[in-house]
Parts: sequence; C-alpha cells; structure tokens
Amino acid sequence: MRRFGRSMVAAALTALAAAGPGTAQDGSAYARPTAEEALAFLRTLPPVGRKVDGKPQMVQLWQDKTVADVKSMKSLQFGGHVQGGAHLRMKGEDWRFLTAFESLEEANLWEIDGADDRAFFHLGHLSATVTKIFVEQAEVTDEGVRHLQGLKNLRFAGIGWTKSITDEALRHLAGIPSLEEINVSGCPGIAGPGLKHLASLPKLKTLHLNDPGFGDEGLAHLAPLGIETLHMTKPPAWAKKPYKIGFPALKALLSDKAALPNLKTLNLKNAVTAAQAAELMALRPGLKVAEK
Repeated sequence: MRRFGRSMVAAALTALAAAGPGTAQDGSAYARPTAEEALAFLRTLPPVGRKVDGKPQMVQLWQDKTVADVKSMKSLQFGGHVQGGAHLRMKGEDWRFLTAFESLEEANLWEIDGADDRAFFHLGHLSATVTKIFVEQAEVTDEGVRHLQGLKNLRFAGIGWTKSITDEALRHLAGIPSLEEINVSGCPGIAGPGLKHLASLPKLKTLHLNDPGFGDEGLAHLAPLGIETLHMTKPPAWAKKPYKIGFPALKALLSDKAALPNLKTLNLKNAVTAAQAAELMALRPGLKVAEK
C-alpha cells in the first residue's frame, strides 16, 4: 500500500495558502484535494477517545482506512477527546481535506475545535451529496455561515453552542431553501429578531433552540414560522444556566392562533411542569408538549 507522508500534506497546504481565501491554487475554480491527499492528512491527526470492547481507549481512526473508504464513505464522524482531555483540533485550512469525500451524505463534526470562517469556506464546498452538517462550539462568524449556501441539497444544518454567531447567521441560513431542520441551540448571540428570516424557508419543519440565549421578548419572532416541531429545552440543573423564557410568555404565544400555525410538537424539557404542559396543550388541541 502506498504511504503518504507529512511532506505531501505540507506541500498541499502551502500551495493553497499562497492562493488566498476563496480561490484555487491557480486563481480559478475550487481546488478539491484528492482522496489520497485527504487520507494522508487524516493519518496525521492524533488518536481520539473511543470505547473498544466496552473499555475507553485512544484510537487512531484512520490508520486502517483506505483511499476507497474515503471515496465511498457516506457518514463522517471523527471528532473526540485527545490525550489530555481537549477536543481534537484542526486549523481552518485543514478542513479542506473533508471535501475529498465524494459520496458523503452526513458530516457529523462535533468535538472538533477550529471551525472558523476559513473552515466554513471549505465546508461550503463539500460534496453535492451532503444533506446534513452538524458542527458544535464553532469559532465561525455570521459571514462564515454564509458559505453553507454552497450546499444546495442540505436538509439539516447544525451550528450548536456557538458563541460567535448572531441573528445575522439565521439570515444566511435562510438562503438555503432545501433546509428542513436547523439546530442553533445554545447560541447566546441569537437574540430573536433573526428568526423571522427562517419563515422564508419552504421546507423547514424542525427548529432546535434548546438553551436559548433570549428571553420572553424573543418569542414573538417565532410566530410567523411554519415549523411543526420546536425544541426549546432548559439546560439541566447541574449546568447552572438561567432559562430566560417564562411560562406566561409561552402561554401568550400559544394563545395566538395565528402564531406557529403548524406546530405539532413543543419540547420544553426541564422548562415547565406537567401541569403547565397540560395547560399549554389545552390552548392548542392536537399539540404535544413534552416537559421531561
């Protein structure tokens, strides 16, 4: 089997860096790395924690993978904790190697640090087969989120627990008409007004706003959405994080029959009592409200 050294990876990165953001090495179309180059890079990553036969171990996930695997994989998940407990980290430019997965459908990229604007530029050039992308604790800005508009068949977009995005990121997500599900849970910079942009998404059915950063004043911006499922749970007690949305505001929202007209499921785990959930369901016959 052919061996791929660090020198090959370094040469590819140097050439692309010289070209500058948003360009290929020759200044033309996007320069997608080969499967061989991607595998060479992935083999340089440190081992991550995994359970093997029920026991936690540090595992080098790519050592036994082949070029054929890179070309055929439909689901990608390789994040985790490295030795010492920190998350695996990749520089923004290194995320380009993920674009070599030509059959990829799901990119589950949690527990990988370093997802900045440059990383999202490359994520926007993932294979046209990608329908799901989920990144947590990203370092991306609102403008970086705009790059995801390059994924024309994306159905699920998750950018959870990211401190660096605001309502403007929602406007960029609204530019992906194929979206059916969005997860922006735990993003304190989302104040609520940007939610109105999501009303333009014709296929959007599910919205995850767990651990919301806004309070009662942000609820009104949910009203025009045509979603069927809304997750807006409160963090568990051990997290010691405030939940700013009160029951009276939730009741007022659901009392308006024109607000969230298609809502069928409302997940308010830890946020309301069983009695309060029953009261909300009484306002909307057919609505299911989960409180635990």
